[in-house]
Amino acid sequence: MSSGWILLKCWVIGIAIAAPVGPIGMLFIRKTLELGVAGMVGVGLGAAMADIVFCIIVGGGLTTVSLFLNDYSLYIKLIGGLILLYLGFRECIKIERVSAGVVSRRKVILTLVPLTFVLTLSNPVAIFSFIGVFSAVGLVGSTLWDMVWMVLGIFLGSLSWWGILGIITFSSKRFMSQNALRMIKIVSGIVLISFGLWAIGTVIWHKGAL
Repeated sequence: MSSGWILLKCWVIGIAIAAPVGPIGMLFIRKTLELGVAGMVGVGLGAAMADIVFCIIVGGGLTTVSLFLNDYSLYIKLIGGLILLYLGFRECIKIERVSAGVVSRRKVILTLVPLTFVLTLSNPVAIFSFIGVFSAVGLVGSTLWDMVWMVLGIFLGSLSWWGILGIITFSSKRFMSQNALRMIKIVSGIVLISFGLWAIGTVIWHKGAL
């Protein structure tokens, strides 16, 4: 398979895996509305970097790491659920207006990138999505050179999606009043709390079923 074809395939895969709106998508929209470009870059870059890790694990055939994530998926999900609860309650409680002008863009990005990176990695379902898609298109256990193009494709695909969503979100902000933005902040907080409770609830349910 040619390097260009691998790059194109993985670019499409990167978009497809990043596109479903979940807790990361909700966090991205909220931070883009609140902090502008800094929020968009921080969340988008953190999520894209996590996708690179999944790509390397699955595409490189690192079965040991995959098995580790599978064995400890409940604990990983619990950590992710607690982070979502924290973010959700913070969104609901801290309703005053915040902008990237108040907090430096550098600080915003340096805070959001690792937070989003860990939050994305805490979703064990994501790695199985990569396993399914990569197996279907024949990208599992690739050579080192193929891996370079795969990682680049996934990274660019993920960034492409977050860039498109960011432009749409950022452009729509001009039509929203401050009351509407506050309402979105509260709703996004409730949604994040719901995702967190769901994650923690599934852990408790699985533990009880064992």
